[in-house]
Amino acid sequence: MLEQRLKNHINTYGAVPVREYQDLVLFDPTGGYYANAQVIGRQGDFITSPEISQVFGEIIALSFINQWHQMGRPDKVLLIELGPGRGIFMADMIRTFKQFGDFSKTLTIYLVEVCPALMQQQKDLLGDTIIHVPTLTAAPESDVTFIIANEFFDALPVEQFIFDPLTKIRQTRLITHNTKDGWHFIPHAPHEQIIETSEASLNVASEIKRRLVHGEGMAIIIDYGDNCEQRTGDTLQAVHKHQRASVFDHMGQADLSHHVDFKALQQLMEPLTSTFITQGEFLIENGINERTEFLAQKHTDMAANLRTGTIRLTAPSAMGSLFKVLTIKH
Repeated sequence: MLEQRLKNHINTYGAVPVREYQDLVLFDPTGGYYANAQVIGRQGDFITSPEISQVFGEIIALSFINQWHQMGRPDKVLLIELGPGRGIFMADMIRTFKQFGDFSKTLTIYLVEVCPALMQQQKDLLGDTIIHVPTLTAAPESDVTFIIANEFFDALPVEQFIFDPLTKIRQTRLITHNTKDGWHFIPHAPHEQIIETSEASLNVASEIKRRLVHGEGMAIIIDYGDNCEQRTGDTLQAVHKHQRASVFDHMGQADLSHHVDFKALQQLMEPLTSTFITQGEFLIENGINERTEFLAQKHTDMAANLRTGTIRLTAPSAMGSLFKVLTIKH
């Protein structure tokens, strides 16, 4: 049992950093969250935008096609998706790409995935149209690279520190367990003294930047997070069966994620061209309302679901403001 193994580790070696805890409960090959095949969708713990509406994937696909035209229609394009979930997002994009034969024939598609159960679902859905790699760095080089990361960065491990404004000392925030207090963080500190960083996120972003700098292309990063100049506080959170939970409950059975620090990602991408807007703004600017109405008129039996899905994806009171889009071009 994952929880008992972690207790034994702490009893032997002491408290573990937040990053180590998050990495273990999410990615442990036997007891980790992503070793479970049913983590996404209505039967799982969370629903991503592609699960809500096919139009989401279509709009992203059209964004890549439009960028391809602006680049002069290069004859070889490498498309990489980071964290492809069950493959539904890519299936929607591929269906759209096929309507543009000149673009579709230029594509080679790679999926960055480490979960065997999800890899199998992706293969079952997408067949031989895709190639799996465990990391972005394992994907081949290309003169033209398109990258999409939807709800990928929020699952990458974070480091947490406690910064004392008086002494200017920064301590690593740790997780430990004992029979008296159960699972808890140490040292104790007020919310405003907690600082989060994500070395894993910056490493992936650096590789995205390297590929765009050495060639050309576009990357789209979609996630929930913020773009604050001075960011403090603990954003680590857990979801179990679509309900918020303690990060210590349902260990290995709950999804752990954090708010993405888009300011850090955008600053790292300089001097590449980047834009940062809400998901609602991005989708509306790229024609989601028009596409939804076209499909609703064509498929009247699906009209209500299509319109409801688009509202959910774009409304400020739903996912429209919660999720952000960082687009990087070269």
